[in-house]
Amino acid sequence: MTTIEIVADSRKWKAHIDDGPAARDFLAQLPLTLTLKDYGGSERIADLPRPLTRKGAPDAVTPRAGNVAFYASWGNLAIFYRDGHQSPGLSLLGRPDGDPMEFAGADPLSVTIRQAERRIEHRLPYYDVARWSRASSMNARKADGVLRLR
Repeated sequence: MTTIEIVADSRKWKAHIDDGPAARDFLAQLPLTLTLKDYGGSERIADLPRPLTRKGAPDAVTPRAGNVAFYASWGNLAIFYRDGHQSPGLSLLGRPDGDPMEFAGADPLSVTIRQAERRIEHRLPYYDVARWSRASSMNARKADGVLRLR
């Protein structure tokens, strides 16, 4: 599973993208700047630069509030904030954190979608943390027994 960020002005959402062929195609297109438009009072949609694969996808899916999906018939990304109806050609990609109703609204929403930065944290026993924290050349920071590499 890969974490992405959906950013609109001062708002930021995280979403978790599954590991499947369509999801990998989607991640390969990031970063993207899209305008999400309301569709049917249940989802936000935007055209993708190129279509995603349907390999391994079911014939039809019934989306639930919070699903991030690709609709093959139109070639668009969809973020559902309400439950949808069974849709042939829909591939589920993942799910955002938080309340999906935050995506509701009639006004177009300009967003940037990108992979989230990964933070590497490694817990070491106390005696190792003390040794590592003295090594200024390691470009590391220690707090509460956690070594954070920069």
